[in-house]
Amino acid sequence: MQFFALFDRDFRSGEEIEAFLERIGSTTVECHVLAQKEIENYLLAPMPIYRALCERIRTRSEVREVPEYDEILAIIDHESDAFRSRVTAQMQAHRARFLRTKRDTRDDATIHAETLERISIEWTTLERRLRIVPGKDMLAALNRTLLQRFGQSVTEALLCSNFDISECDPDLDNLLLKLDMFCASGAEPASRV
Repeated sequence: MQFFALFDRDFRSGEEIEAFLERIGSTTVECHVLAQKEIENYLLAPMPIYRALCERIRTRSEVREVPEYDEILAIIDHESDAFRSRVTAQMQAHRARFLRTKRDTRDDATIHAETLERISIEWTTLERRLRIVPGKDMLAALNRTLLQRFGQSVTEALLCSNFDISECDPDLDNLLLKLDMFCASGAEPASRV
């Protein structure tokens, strides 16, 4: 029996994912680890968020005036930046733990400095940052702010319906292609882990 397993990236480093895929590699399990932290992170695209909020305001709000895109972008930037300490701590802990299992003999400070450098690079742009923040928590924080500021929030379904195909992450396209090929092969899909 063939299986397809989908894993969140969580706070795993690239090295840890490579080792995981190597370890799990088999002829009976097709495995995909998301390029972003959680599947919800694929919904964290500013323009679809903006379009979804505008749609919600126009259809459900007594006040039909929609905010400017830059205002929503600033909210997304602010809410995502609030996760920096949490993301940094989690990524450092996960990478250090993984490297200890590999008997890495480097000093903890060296490992932490390398990890901090990687995080700093990922934090330089909003697009990259939105790939590594906790997706579910970011959507919840964003919706709290949107409710407070505009009296409306956005659901996952509404966000999906406001994506243009050109805005989809290539990793998600690749995953869907792999799933199509897997299903066409007649194999049974495994549940999401």
